[in-house]
Amino acid sequence: MASSDMTQHVSQKSRGSEDEDRISNLPESIIGYILSCLPIKDAVATSVLSKRWVYLWTYITTVCIDDWAFPYHNPKKGINNFENFVSSVLLGLNNSTIQNFSLNVARKLDPSLVNAWISAILKRRVTNFTISSPKNVTIISSHYLFSCNSLVQLILNISCSVRVLASVHLPNLQNLELYGVKFLGESSGISKDMILSFPVLKKFKAKMFWLNVQSVTLQVPLLEVVNIYCESLEYDNCTIKICASCVREFSYHGYLSQYYILSDPSFAPNASAYITIHNCHSIPITENELGLRASMLVRQLDQVKYLKLEDIRVFGIAKEAFVDLPTLEMVHHLKLGYVIADMLLALLLKTPNLITLDIMVGHLGHV
Repeated sequence: MASSDMTQHVSQKSRGSEDEDRISNLPESIIGYILSCLPIKDAVATSVLSKRWVYLWTYITTVCIDDWAFPYHNPKKGINNFENFVSSVLLGLNNSTIQNFSLNVARKLDPSLVNAWISAILKRRVTNFTISSPKNVTIISSHYLFSCNSLVQLILNISCSVRVLASVHLPNLQNLELYGVKFLGESSGISKDMILSFPVLKKFKAKMFWLNVQSVTLQVPLLEVVNIYCESLEYDNCTIKICASCVREFSYHGYLSQYYILSDPSFAPNASAYITIHNCHSIPITENELGLRASMLVRQLDQVKYLKLEDIRVFGIAKEAFVDLPTLEMVHHLKLGYVIADMLLALLLKTPNLITLDIMVGHLGHV
């Protein structure tokens, strides 16, 4: 009889153990971490589970918001629902530090509201920050954007204008990607010099344009990867200096509507460079000036091992500048797109240690 009572007691204790809500008893920080793995709408929806769960979602460390999760038939109502949700989430967060924040928006939003969201999240010492939208935002405030020392990754994939202070320092930024961004000087007039200091930046990818600025200096001593795309036909006589000493991959694609200077062109061993320069009569500079800019860019690549020139017809416009190129002694591998015959000969004379030459079939032209 005693044995039966003991068995029943153990069974009840075991069943009680199974029914216990162990997750709810975890520390708020642990629950916040778990909820960070859920879509943001699902994380917020856990607030209806019980009184204990009403505010637990506010301890999440990852905030990924995508407006595709807010389908709507009435556009105005849909936008309002989305805007109210985002504002409520950012206002309700309890964590002083956010690891990841991303905002992907396909619909047109009020720029002042977007700026308010950016300010709210950057105040929480965010580490990885991403905004993506095909819609144009007139002006994004840079006050918080370029003063958030906690940033490790900053990605702006949005058509917008950003007014930047004359001096910017982000000590922890390692990855910077800017697409569709137009940077403006801090005042309505012409700013003389702008200095951007990113001491630990490793990767810089940009499709951007500088306006109302005479010169921009990027102080990036640890930079390894540089990818620049210039598809803007706007012309501004601005010089962009990249101060880096260990670049292993450099690429430039687009129009030479601005000057690019590698002020310390020391490349890592086995470095590679990829250059494609478009010629366009819509840019208000002479063809000779365009050829000079192209030659100036290439002459800074004398330490790369792999060199790819997608289209060098533009060099034929300024043959004198091309002939004056320094000897590219470190170039061992050369790949060419469309190339004019005499330009090819000049390149071969400038690359005495060349091992392989790759010319795309059918792309050898004549003067």
